[in-house]
Amino acid sequence: MENISVVILDDDILARSTIKNLLENTRFEVVKEFKNPKYFLEWLKNNKLDILLCDMKMPELNGLELIEKVRFSHKYLSIIAISSFDDFEFARGCLLYGVEDYLLKSKLNKKIIIDVLDRVCEKNQIKSKQNKKFSNIFYENDLLTKAKILEKSNITFNLNCVSPILFALNYPILETKEFQIYRKENFKALIDIIKQILSNNYPYVIQLENNNIVSIYLSFTKDNNIESLTNRIKTSFIEKVQRKTKRLLDLNIFFLNEELSNFEDCYKNRYKRIEDMKSLFYLKAGEYEITKNKGEDLDIEGYVFKEQLLELINYSIASGNEDLFNRSFDLLFLEMYNKKISKRALKEIVKILFENIGLESKLVIDQIYNIATFERYIKEKYWHKLQLIKDKQKNTLSLPIFQLMIYIKKNYEKDYSLSNYAQTMNLSYTHLSRMFKRETGLRFSEYLNQIKVNQAKLLLLEEKYSIKSISEKSGFRGYNYFFKVFKDIEGLTPIEYKAKNCSN
Repeated sequence: MENISVVILDDDILARSTIKNLLENTRFEVVKEFKNPKYFLEWLKNNKLDILLCDMKMPELNGLELIEKVRFSHKYLSIIAISSFDDFEFARGCLLYGVEDYLLKSKLNKKIIIDVLDRVCEKNQIKSKQNKKFSNIFYENDLLTKAKILEKSNITFNLNCVSPILFALNYPILETKEFQIYRKENFKALIDIIKQILSNNYPYVIQLENNNIVSIYLSFTKDNNIESLTNRIKTSFIEKVQRKTKRLLDLNIFFLNEELSNFEDCYKNRYKRIEDMKSLFYLKAGEYEITKNKGEDLDIEGYVFKEQLLELINYSIASGNEDLFNRSFDLLFLEMYNKKISKRALKEIVKILFENIGLESKLVIDQIYNIATFERYIKEKYWHKLQLIKDKQKNTLSLPIFQLMIYIKKNYEKDYSLSNYAQTMNLSYTHLSRMFKRETGLRFSEYLNQIKVNQAKLLLLEEKYSIKSISEKSGFRGYNYFFKVFKDIEGLTPIEYKAKNCSN
């Protein structure tokens, strides 16, 4: 391929990634990129390039100071300034140092940058040269073979000692049509981060898989302590990728890490490995590691959605009970966190929850990458519905009844009677009782017992309390009375309810 060599010097990885994307499939090849001016100056001593794209504001050394140093040894090097700021002083300084052009990052597009580069080449008689640099990235449709790897002259690759690592980005839920573009740009930035960290330190091959997964095949030299050495190297590499991805992209990653094997055995399991990665639902808001030993299958345990939790969530919304609402959702997602949830199981849960409040789930399902993000998203949607119900209650109920209902929801476990409340409100017990029945459709004792039974149902679903403890925590005065009221409302005793709806 005929090409003109370009180096990008910019401490902003997204800016570097954007420029590289603009120069893809053109005669301008980005042969190197730097975020630190000092490293660039060191590299320049022993290497040649045609055009330098240089940021004007960088740590340690600004663009003008850098260009001044470059001019001492490379008087005629073609330099193009790039900046986020329309700064007159920088622009004037660029003219003094013979900079070819001053480009604003906010206005960069493919046409602008190619036009400028073409003009610089024509003016300075920069001609394309035969590219002797081989890429070590293989795309999705390329089948990797030993021969293909060995023919890459810049890779010294030990095919008998290879370890695959898979990376994927962990996205927030974005209700936007531009999500695919957003994902693609971050995916390219992740590859840049990986390449910068690996640099020339270790032989590696990157393969870009479907579904925006990055496969990396690291090669190691055999020695006596190969296992402990490779584990240290891989751990360090993964931690660096995690830190940089979080800091530069404001995203977390998840990864799958396998043990050493020869390349052929490793590559045979490629599709199984990718399916394992895609089928898992990642449990944490941050990084999640899947470590696979050779020959070991991932045990993906499904999650059976408890319809009773949805019933309690619906009741909490209909009754405006914030405490029960929060505790029901907490239990739902605690169980999801404690399971290895398959994508299939997750999609069913999403459909159930979304259909329950009349939301379209398809767009969101494709964007769910971790439970914590989904939890915040769905709770926000349900919380909005809860607040609408509360506002409606406030507008339709009299003030004494509305305040009484709020108090009972928060203090259901206390031995507090309607007569107590009537005294504090300066109302007669009989008048207040009639008001309550007229406005809610229930007697006060029925309303209170309904709240207590739903709290008891939630505690039963948690599966960590004894029946006696649950009766006390739910505010019932006696064990036998608890059984009677529970069966009157649910048609089952607490023990039968637990046996029917809980796993243990």
